[in-house]
This record gives sequence, structure tokens and C-alpha cells, in this order.
Amino acid sequence: MKDQDNEHLQDYEARANEFVALTINVCEQKLAEPKTPTPLHGEALTSAALCLSNSVKTFLAVSQISSKKE
Repeated sequence: MKDQDNEHLQDYEARANEFVALTINVCEQKLAEPKTPTPLHGEALTSAALCLSNSVKTFLAVSQISSKKE
């Protein structure tokens, strides 16, 4: 059962990494649009991408801790 849980966690981690990469790409595209983003707009998109990345990493770390306890 733990092998199956580990496979599910690895699959989820791969999908989460893909989601983070796509989100960062969207933020970069928004910043590269012809209209000039304000510095605040740029900071907000950068912060949002980093926040999302850190949130997913934290979730995955906590998930691994809880699966090791079982």
C-alpha cells in the first residue's frame, strides 16, 4: 500500500511542479506584454509566482512527513 501511496505522491508532485512552471510562464508572459506594466504590477506577479511555488513545496513536504508516519 505504501508503494502505491508513494507513486500517487510522486505523480502529484510532478503535476504540482508542472502547474508551478505554467504559472510562472503566465506571469512572465503578462510582464512581457506590450503594455507597460507598472512596477507594482510586476512585483505583484513575481510575488504571486514565488508564493505559489513555496506553497506547493510546503504542501509536498508536509505530505511526505505525514506519509512517513503511517
